Amino acid sequence: MLLVSVRSRPVPVGSASEGYSESMPDFDCGDLRVSIRTGPLFGFRCKIGDLIVVGESCFPLKESDTRSLEEGILNGTPLDVLLGDRILVLVVIDPSKRVVTIAHSIASWRPCYWSVKPGSFTCATSVYGLKEAGHEVAWDPTCMPEYLMYRFVAPPRSILRGFRKLAGGQLLVVGLEEGRVLEDRRWRWPDGGDIDPIDDIASLLCPRVEEWLQRFPNAGVLLSGGLDSSLLAALARVIHPGVRTFSSSFSFANSDDGEDQYALSMARHLGVVHQVHDTTHERYLRGWVESIHAAEEPVHHLQSVLLHILFQDRAAGSHGAVLCGEGADCIIGNASHNFLYRHRSAISVLRTMRVNSALAPLVDALGWHSSWGTLLSRRYDRQLSSADHFLWLLGRFGDRGIIQRILSCDDAALLGERPLLLEAYCDRSLLDQVTALALLSEGHATIAIWGKLAEACGILLACPYTSPSVLASVLPVPWEVKLREKKHLVRAALRQLGVPETLVTRRKLSFGFPVRFWAPKGALFQPIIDMATQVHNAGALESLQGEEEGASMVLWCLLNQFLWAQLFEVGRSVEDLSGEILDRRRTAARSR
Repeated sequence: MLLVSVRSRPVPVGSASEGYSESMPDFDCGDLRVSIRTGPLFGFRCKIGDLIVVGESCFPLKESDTRSLEEGILNGTPLDVLLGDRILVLVVIDPSKRVVTIAHSIASWRPCYWSVKPGSFTCATSVYGLKEAGHEVAWDPTCMPEYLMYRFVAPPRSILRGFRKLAGGQLLVVGLEEGRVLEDRRWRWPDGGDIDPIDDIASLLCPRVEEWLQRFPNAGVLLSGGLDSSLLAALARVIHPGVRTFSSSFSFANSDDGEDQYALSMARHLGVVHQVHDTTHERYLRGWVESIHAAEEPVHHLQSVLLHILFQDRAAGSHGAVLCGEGADCIIGNASHNFLYRHRSAISVLRTMRVNSALAPLVDALGWHSSWGTLLSRRYDRQLSSADHFLWLLGRFGDRGIIQRILSCDDAALLGERPLLLEAYCDRSLLDQVTALALLSEGHATIAIWGKLAEACGILLACPYTSPSVLASVLPVPWEVKLREKKHLVRAALRQLGVPETLVTRRKLSFGFPVRFWAPKGALFQPIIDMATQVHNAGALESLQGEEEGASMVLWCLLNQFLWAQLFEVGRSVEDLSGEILDRRRTAARSR
């Protein structure tokens, strides 16, 4: 956890800073009061000249890292350049100029909340840190439309009223006098520069994998059996033959879930010991509450709960780090990239026509979301403010009509500030914009949540595909190379490592938690649905209980938000809240 507060003296009576003035170490900066708290992991703080430097890294900085950081700051090197592959968040306070600069790594698994007012600046990587510091922690109701549509709120907004959230790779310069942002620089798309774009991704990933295995010899790899995780496991196996792999499974509810066999088949070929982590209905319900408490925000993937349980088990097995393939899709090429590339000729024509915008509401109303329905009904131009733009279809889970009916909101509310997030990349190709959106929104949010879940169990999460050094080399590779076949770069690397063609080219399977097991009346989530009627209309919740994906995802989001509010606003403990859920479940089971 990192918490930084900079305030002009004297501190007003009753201000939030009084809540932590005794426990947070201060720097003597004349008429400025600088208070800093770092967590038990790899936070650092120091003075470099007259500057106060504070941050967090993914593991302890080497002496050479510290020396390079000091030299870079004294030479005026931009902070976002200084982050490298190891530093997650970096804050530099210049008391003489009354300016604070904060840089957030594109690879950070730290959320970074911030707020500025005249004479006051606060940033934190922990919601509980803000709460302990005396700040009000409350859900911002204006973000609800976007949250129900996409299952999370994309930066620069946050779910917290009164706080913004840094996007991955963003740099802010804040002036304390007037309490305003002086500079807002978004993540810089790598242009290649002196780097030769190559199609051998294994040589890029190998140093990152090796570094983590050297730091944490007992580290393991999350292996689903898919291409991205399989490449990490294959590289780890070469570096450390005794590396272990693990996966999770929804088989406690869905006996047809085949992810364990998918992962085991790859593990058998690689010759690694693989463990499938199963669970129970009750442990999943308790784990859901625990995971929201640890992540400090709603966990938008149902699988996140399973990962939380897996991390708990791995911590008991003394695994200090886990390598994960999250983020690979958005840089190597995902289904959206393949769709755009396959239909690039038709899309170039449609960009000049208006017929697609007219068809979009009709297609949504009819639920006609086939490949051609998507192609003909979306906008592909640079007008990103339109809710019918192709980009805003990506990652959309909630039913648009249901959300607008429940909240009486317009299309702009559904998008939130997502157009602003991509504003810096409006001149890039649509394929690049898909990558930027994935990296900066769902990819970054997922890594932040999973990183928090791992950290709560005493484990560090490594996502080598999104390391800045990897991004710098992979992103400039032309799309005609990356899309030569689906996930060409990863498949080519696996072939070079001797993985059989049958495993390299096998069809990608979709594993998950089918709606029928948790959303309908009497299903797994019924106890929480009954509790949520305290704050949501019972009839509205009941109308969402079924097997229709768009409706059930709205239900999932509402229940996540309800549990979050119980923990962070009402102040209930994990034991109390999960205990009530399980008591209700057992009572219902006895009455059947």
